[in-house]
Amino acid sequence: MTYPHQGGQPSRPGDFATDWGIKEHPSRPKKVNQLTQLLWAYFGLSGLMVLFAVVGAALALTVVATAALLPLLGKANLVEYVNLLTHYDLDTAAPAFAHSSSTSAVSVGAVPNGVANGLRVRPKRSGSP
Repeated sequence: MTYPHQGGQPSRPGDFATDWGIKEHPSRPKKVNQLTQLLWAYFGLSGLMVLFAVVGAALALTVVATAALLPLLGKANLVEYVNLLTHYDLDTAAPAFAHSSSTSAVSVGAVPNGVANGLRVRPKRSGSP
């Protein structure tokens, strides 16, 4: 009785994608390769569908909550909110909100002006040296 050659290169490739059926395996029948590739595609698309369902549900809840609160806010508050969003920078913000949009207020610790802080960043204003 003769045995097949035991040494040298392995008889099958050690590629992960080939071993797990993502790519075609040369020693498997064509129908088995097609079935495993189809199952991988199904599982991949199922994962994407779950992700899209979660994002879609969150978006739908946001729209419903916004629609429910819109009559309570009124048109004047909505116009003020849009105006605040369009002018949210140091140059055009209202004085009540200008301090909160500066980089020093966002820095670690948000230390007041009189206290020394090595991490504090002072933005340059236009026209100042």
